[in-house]
Amino acid sequence: MPDQAELRGLLADLMRAWVPPRSEPSALPDPASRGAKLLSTHCAQCHGLPDPKAYSGNEWPRVLDRMALRVTAIGSRRCQLLKLTVPTAEEHKTILDYLKRHAFEPLNAGPSVPLEGKGGLAFLTFCSQCHDLPHPRQHLVSEWPKVVDRMQDYAYFVGRRMITDAEKEAITEFLKSKGR
Repeated sequence: MPDQAELRGLLADLMRAWVPPRSEPSALPDPASRGAKLLSTHCAQCHGLPDPKAYSGNEWPRVLDRMALRVTAIGSRRCQLLKLTVPTAEEHKTILDYLKRHAFEPLNAGPSVPLEGKGGLAFLTFCSQCHDLPHPRQHLVSEWPKVVDRMQDYAYFVGRRMITDAEKEAITEFLKSKGR
């Protein structure tokens, strides 16, 4: 029977497409805060540390509730393979407050960005299938190509229609043209 470290490593490998691995808790925003510490303790039991900017503040409650159901199910008496610690209600609230405070800025919360041209339309069409549209100023111009690549990998992993090379280029150029 594999030990806890091996089982958690296997689970982390399976979850890697959903939650890209972070090397250190120190990479989190406000890493000394209680929210960051609880995120590191509880969320890293199953996968890499989530980036608070992976979702908007409006989306984090739904995502965190889904994770709470999963960790409760995995840690239940019927599935005792992994010994997981389940956050208390107060810890859950602290984690959620932390994630919402450091979430990405949605497109509709910042300066107006017209969704023009092929890139704007492709951004609206494809990116909104999985999450709120991020404001392009969330990333540096140089960061957007890697973000789009990571999202393309995620879309493949979850069975979404892959964007074509032309759509990918149009989305990337649109985001770069509006980024910081």
